[in-house]
Amino acid sequence: MSLCLVMCAKEYSFEGKPPAQFTIEGSPDVCNPVIIAGNYVEGVKADSSDYITLTLDVTMAGVYNITTTAVDGITFSANGNFSDTGRYTVNLYCSGTPASPGNYMVKVPGTNGCYFTLTINKKKAASYILTSTSGDCSNPIISGQYQQNIKTTIADSVVLQVNISAPGTYKIVTNNTNGFSFADSGFFYNTGIQNVTLHASGTPSVQGPVSFDVTADSSQCNFIVLVDPGLPQAVYVLESAMNQNIDYCTPQSIQGNYISGTALGASNTVTITVFVQTAGNYSIYTGKLNGISFVATGQFTTTGEQSVVLHGSGTPVASGDFLFNPNIVGPAPLGGQSCSFDIQVQ
Repeated sequence: MSLCLVMCAKEYSFEGKPPAQFTIEGSPDVCNPVIIAGNYVEGVKADSSDYITLTLDVTMAGVYNITTTAVDGITFSANGNFSDTGRYTVNLYCSGTPASPGNYMVKVPGTNGCYFTLTINKKKAASYILTSTSGDCSNPIISGQYQQNIKTTIADSVVLQVNISAPGTYKIVTNNTNGFSFADSGFFYNTGIQNVTLHASGTPSVQGPVSFDVTADSSQCNFIVLVDPGLPQAVYVLESAMNQNIDYCTPQSIQGNYISGTALGASNTVTITVFVQTAGNYSIYTGKLNGISFVATGQFTTTGEQSVVLHGSGTPVASGDFLFNPNIVGPAPLGGQSCSFDIQVQ
């Protein structure tokens, strides 16, 4: 198979301006110099990073329009105007998707033309891992708004970090949890640490924190998405009081034993107090700290002061004193969105 680049100085459409006259350096043999930028891979669509740079000696100013024939699914093109004579460099940008791997001769035909070799690489899987700490994805960036029983949109996504040891194709997916999931696929051109954006699909069926397991190549990690309660949403505040510049939940009651390396169970709970102005669905979550977190979801059927039990989960990583901050998940128009409590881990 051959790839033929066709140049015609008479092809122009700049409101009747005359065509430029020029010679490509290196003609009639190997284009010299030529720069081949980007990566050309079978089945991977070309983008703005894929182009070739040629050097032209312009003997008459005017417009130019250089376009390749469509071969193997790709074309190169450039157009513009030379305002004066002299030496110019021109970028011809690639469009389309290469169909097959191999080395191809790219020719600029004619007495002023030249040729060079273009390599289209075989499509293969990348080698990479998700960056993580103790199983948690490193610094996931959650974007969008997630609400119970509302379908996700293109704005709902998560950015994760990967470390690539060998370029190639990739596919990263999560499990489907409570009605929705995340996924992304594409091609890694370079090695090193990069970000990937996974887009959500589906409809969240529950409120509160939803945990996702991500699988990528031979690695896995976990991240959490907070889903706002569905309608009707409660309007309430977390009751608290300041003590040594810390806004503690008050009153509060901590139940169960917390031991480093021992998973939490049904007895590990924390009871706090809320004041409900409008009955409805609620969700309260602390976020994960030292390997554990606390959550409460449900529905307030009456207004006024009420107790809420947050249930613990996870396994403490280290011993010590840890300050947790339960927060209202979703709108908090009255303020009082968060407070604090201490967990001592033995």
